[in-house]
Amino acid sequence: MFNIDEASGTLDDPLVYDLICSGKLKGCFQAESHLVQSTAKKILPRDPESLALLISIVRPGCYDQLPDYLAVRNGEKEMAFSDERLRDILSETGGIILYQEQLIRIGERICSFTESESDSKLRKPVGKKQMDVLKKVGPEFISRAVDGGMEKEAATTLWDIIVKSGDYQFCRSHGFSYMINMYQSAYLKVFYKTQFYWANLMCSNFKQDQQKEIQELAIDMKDFGVKLNLPKLSSMTEEFEIIEENEIVFGIKYIKGMGSLGYKQLLKIKHCKTWREVLISIVELKVAKNRLEPAICSGVLDELNVSRTRMLGEHNFIHSLSIGQRRDFIALYKSDETLSFKEIINKIFADNKRFKLSEETEKCLNILDRKLEDSNLAKDMWERKFLGVNLSCSRIDMYSDKNVNSDCAMVNKAKYGQFMFIGLLESCNKVKTHEKKLDMAFIKASDSSGVLDSMVVFPDVFAKAYYKDNILRRVGNEVLLVNGYKKEDSFIVTKLKEL
Repeated sequence: MFNIDEASGTLDDPLVYDLICSGKLKGCFQAESHLVQSTAKKILPRDPESLALLISIVRPGCYDQLPDYLAVRNGEKEMAFSDERLRDILSETGGIILYQEQLIRIGERICSFTESESDSKLRKPVGKKQMDVLKKVGPEFISRAVDGGMEKEAATTLWDIIVKSGDYQFCRSHGFSYMINMYQSAYLKVFYKTQFYWANLMCSNFKQDQQKEIQELAIDMKDFGVKLNLPKLSSMTEEFEIIEENEIVFGIKYIKGMGSLGYKQLLKIKHCKTWREVLISIVELKVAKNRLEPAICSGVLDELNVSRTRMLGEHNFIHSLSIGQRRDFIALYKSDETLSFKEIINKIFADNKRFKLSEETEKCLNILDRKLEDSNLAKDMWERKFLGVNLSCSRIDMYSDKNVNSDCAMVNKAKYGQFMFIGLLESCNKVKTHEKKLDMAFIKASDSSGVLDSMVVFPDVFAKAYYKDNILRRVGNEVLLVNGYKKEDSFIVTKLKEL
């Protein structure tokens, strides 16, 4: 039996730390946020101690101290202490107050609190986020620190840092337990990547936005050589399932509108080898209309070699008929396999007076008169709607520009350079600059190769795109030609155009 504690060993595998330092931590414990991932690329942890520091310093009570920590870590400045008694308390964390236990020791050394007093007056209010309780201790802390030989200004500055800790910081044991879980989840992503993604996909229904979680996992999988496949009617499974070393098939249960009941409905037609058999079976076996539509649109029936548009049109026509009309139609459809669907329609309407055209039936007939082929745009939109992610194609494939020199994957791998690529707008987070309060944005775009996250659109480019050209407004429906340059971990957008 696999034991993660034994497998991950002494928490010192360099490949695991390579992954953590890259910030590509989607699916890893407590590392889902952009904040943690960007901080990992700054701190570059290479041992358990610095990894625990990473996972602790992103807490609200500590994060403001990150620049000071990095300056010391990068050799830009020496650790400086307002009182030498703080040196042996804070030197292990680069001169910053990181853990609740340090508050106890500061209270003992600087204010001559007993351990119990330090615990009740400093640590507990921080641990319980009781800011009002903590602030009441301020005058006593400063007074006793001054009485103990500390300058009042230094004591006040130290107290201000402690008050900031009241926004919440970890105790050391908490930080290290989280560290172990983060390391072990990163270990699985490095050495058991297919199983790692399978487990995360299986848990997607516990997320607030299941489809967004599936999309993010599917995109991340591409960077690690794991493929998420469309489900097939003949070999479908209710849950996500590993089918090859680096391949996972989509679980029917996770298609929007399906669930376990939808999977049971599809089992009724799993034996069908042709679309004709499916049409007959959905009537005879009473397959629910609202369960088959998501299956058609998401590509479950693609192996029958009929366009999704045609299947959807004929399926909707069948369900527009009354129960009696449906039986008559299927009876003729079964009796003469030489007749096409449209020929059956013409024959039965000519021969059977029971077939009166309802408004819905007439609408369905008009649709069937069109050329029913699937466009990349339609398949992309259907799969995004029902699966959360486009797996068979991308609408981006419909667009081209002679000046394009890269895709999202290439930009992600690069450190520096000028790039032009075509991407679908996935998100646009509009914010204001700190000083002049001008509008700018962080955007995300995707193509068939992956996703480019946190692209920076500064105020001048944003103002032209958003207010003059009226773009960056339709997330999920704008195909953009993006110009910009990569600088370390940031992509700066210099020009945007909607295609």
